[in-house]
Amino acid sequence: MPGTYTVTASAPGFQGFKQENFSIDALKLTGLNIPLSVGSENQQVTVTDVPPALETTNAVLGGVMENQTYENLPLQMSGQQRDPTAFAALLPGVQGGTRAPVIGGTGNFLAAVYVDGIPVTTINQQGDNRIVSNAIPVEAIDQFQVVTSTPGAEYQGAGLINFTLKSGGNAYHGTAAVFVRNTIFDTWGFSAPALLRKDANGNSLPAIKPIEHQNEIVAAAGGPIPFTRRRGFVFATFDKYHGRNGVNPNTLTVPTALMRMGNFSELLTTVKTPLGCGSASLPCTGTQPAGVIYDPTTQAACTAANRGAPCRYPYPGNIIPNSEISPIALKMQSFLPAPTNGNLTNNYLGGVPSGFDNHEFTTRLDFDITSRQRLSYVLSIGTRKNVPFTVGGTPAGVVLPLPYTAGGYATIKPTITRCRTLLADHGPHHEPVQIWLQPLLAAGE
Repeated sequence: MPGTYTVTASAPGFQGFKQENFSIDALKLTGLNIPLSVGSENQQVTVTDVPPALETTNAVLGGVMENQTYENLPLQMSGQQRDPTAFAALLPGVQGGTRAPVIGGTGNFLAAVYVDGIPVTTINQQGDNRIVSNAIPVEAIDQFQVVTSTPGAEYQGAGLINFTLKSGGNAYHGTAAVFVRNTIFDTWGFSAPALLRKDANGNSLPAIKPIEHQNEIVAAAGGPIPFTRRRGFVFATFDKYHGRNGVNPNTLTVPTALMRMGNFSELLTTVKTPLGCGSASLPCTGTQPAGVIYDPTTQAACTAANRGAPCRYPYPGNIIPNSEISPIALKMQSFLPAPTNGNLTNNYLGGVPSGFDNHEFTTRLDFDITSRQRLSYVLSIGTRKNVPFTVGGTPAGVVLPLPYTAGGYATIKPTITRCRTLLADHGPHHEPVQIWLQPLLAAGE
């Protein structure tokens, strides 16, 4: 497991050796040369200096950033909760990309994303950091490693980024924090006071300060599990994000009050014929009605009276009788807002705040079967919920309530569940072997 260790070595006829401040990182084979001098076993050589950072066991290039480092950096909320994958681009050879970072100048969707050494590649794409950014809080990650050179055969992807989760320790520790971004803390900017806005009647008014409200509440705690004799440990984190941006009004066309009663007489007009006339080569010869609504139930009678030529009779006055209006349509139109002006088109100006309500929960349970065997279980759940569920419409503003989504209505819930056993005493050199018993990744919407 990643951490700082003390290594001791002894052999008959040699002085003892003790190396302190020996750092171990995930996905990394760390070597240590232990010199043993001839002497009494009661004598001991203690080295307190940190061993050289030069990697001598392999040619893998990359970097490691621990939680304490990036928690103290300005990891801001930007329309969603703090993203633990954001700082990977600070390492040499890494730059920002679509989803996961671009590593070694390769391209988007080529790097692999790992959690505790297990790939979290989804069924439809590789290099998707949302499994981490939408399901694992920053406080749950102990460190992350980026491999910028060609990974070993046991890994996939053109470069990789791995996130190691925190474990509970021998003492109880916890943290709680609130991150706030609010309109009252924002400045006006240079040109904002001179901007204007339109009201529902089209009048120009001074613009207000752009609205931005973001709140993130986090809590994390870990320690030994009671009654396990310091063999069981737990670490759990919870992150709740609530963000709202100001209304971005847009105009849409909604049915008028008469249309909602089946009266479409406002649509009746006349157009000159033939269509497209008005030039010297195509003069207009007459007019014909436009905006006429025809009764589909009259097609048989009209066709028979028209000597077999298909036709329908128009509704008298362009008014649809109440008996022919679907109760489903009446229910659907009840959700529509009323027009804000008397126009037939672009007669509604409005909008609603947009943002996200996200939740993340990650817990890790560890149980030491022996001093060299550990059983671990990790559960991570994240929910990302768009508000007010009408993003993606045209125009871009969010102006109508459900069920008029003007796009999609989805909740993304990445869930990571896995259980692993760390086994030791394998082979003559007691090398630890890691066996993953149940790797499972599920994402639903």
